[in-house]
Amino acid sequence: MLEKFKEIIEKLQSDLCFRKKVYITLALLASIILIIPANIYWAHDRYYYVHLYARISDDMLLRRLEEGILQTLSNEPLFLLFNTFLANFLSTTAVVRFIIFSASFISLIAFGKLAKYNLWMIFFFFFFPNIILKYTAQIRQGLAIGVYAFGLTAFLNKEKWGAIRYLSIFIHTSLAFNFVIEWLERIFEKLKLRLKSRISISFLLFLLIPVAIPIALYILGDRRLEQYNFYGLYSGASGLGFVMWFGIGIVYLFFAKKKFIFNFCIYGILMYLTFYFTLDIGSRIFENVIPIFIASILADKRRDFRKFFIILFCLVGTLIWLTGAWGNIAA
Repeated sequence: MLEKFKEIIEKLQSDLCFRKKVYITLALLASIILIIPANIYWAHDRYYYVHLYARISDDMLLRRLEEGILQTLSNEPLFLLFNTFLANFLSTTAVVRFIIFSASFISLIAFGKLAKYNLWMIFFFFFFPNIILKYTAQIRQGLAIGVYAFGLTAFLNKEKWGAIRYLSIFIHTSLAFNFVIEWLERIFEKLKLRLKSRISISFLLFLLIPVAIPIALYILGDRRLEQYNFYGLYSGASGLGFVMWFGIGIVYLFFAKKKFIFNFCIYGILMYLTFYFTLDIGSRIFENVIPIFIASILADKRRDFRKFFIILFCLVGTLIWLTGAWGNIAA
């Protein structure tokens, strides 16, 4: 029995095709597990998803269209369209369950591609609160992350459907910040700037963004202008997140391999650290980067490098679970 187990482990490590099959099977099972509870008791936004989005998305979309095309595009119309379509065939609760399944499965497959189907990715999907909450409580953002990550894998592989990731903005607008990071890297790459210059310019830009966001929302007539306080420190911030991600960023900066996904993650961490003191929704934005960051580590060929971060994230995840820091998991 033990010999058979060792044989399977060795095959998982050496045979990418076998590992991919196992990963996809586990991803499917994981996505099903998330929708087994009929009442979706864990969804803190249940009222909005079951009693609002799944029930009257068509009316919401029509009202947005009456306000104008800019207001419609800036208020996540694809999510409304998806809900409207599903509501023609499913009950309101079933609509939410279907979205949870779709978001989690698409995301897991995309993360798997980025992580070279490392099975630790599925573990962290469940274990790391910054990730799992996007597929239980904040499922609109989870669906957007899945679409973005799926398109990102195609973009990195230079495949035609890489542009599909742009649809994520119309599911959850926070994904727009991922494209800010992408565009920065493209510009810096064309200018052949050194990493030190890239980080300095990015830092200055991230300082200006919190000033620009309310202005843009006012022009677009976005509902979030009145819902959020865009300036200053998040009220639940403990400072732990800043210290933790600063340390992680330093280690990653010096030891990770320098390529597109590395720079993307470095800019993402820098954006979070800058927004920490200037934008109270900075941690929510940064959560779009976290699973990609974890996947990039798991894809690294250096075993010691992977082990260090796996142990680190296990410790961080355990700390968050034990302290129950749900409201400020990145704060």
